Amino acid sequence: MTSRKKILWSILVGAALVCAVLGLTIARTLKIRPAPAVVTTNQIPGGAVQNVRFTLYDAGIFPRQHHANPGNVAISIEDRTHRSEGLVVQRETDGMMLDVGQVRAVVNQARRGRAQFRLGVGNYRVFDASQPNNRAELIIEP
Repeated sequence: MTSRKKILWSILVGAALVCAVLGLTIARTLKIRPAPAVVTTNQIPGGAVQNVRFTLYDAGIFPRQHHANPGNVAISIEDRTHRSEGLVVQRETDGMMLDVGQVRAVVNQARRGRAQFRLGVGNYRVFDASQPNNRAELIIEP
């Protein structure tokens, strides 16, 4: 019985080694390359990206004010309320608030989310979609 086990294990180890060598040989021959990057809806091509982070709490949004330069701005959120519908971004223009977009938290990623926008000089209001009175300000300076 023990000799059968030894023979079986020898065959299994040998087969695994043959498969590993064959796989490495094929991979080296094919020269597998990663696929080209695809721009998704929340990514904007070109230029450096500035990262801005807001944390949503029941008591409000921290920080209350953030500054950035014009261009590609990635807004990241962390939802500590565990029930937010995301962070709404609006631009203040001539006394009116115009929607720019929304950053939604992903449940499977520890309630974090990220979206990228191309923002021009101006004042932007960000607020919790679930608690509109929880607001912060994003100032894009020249």
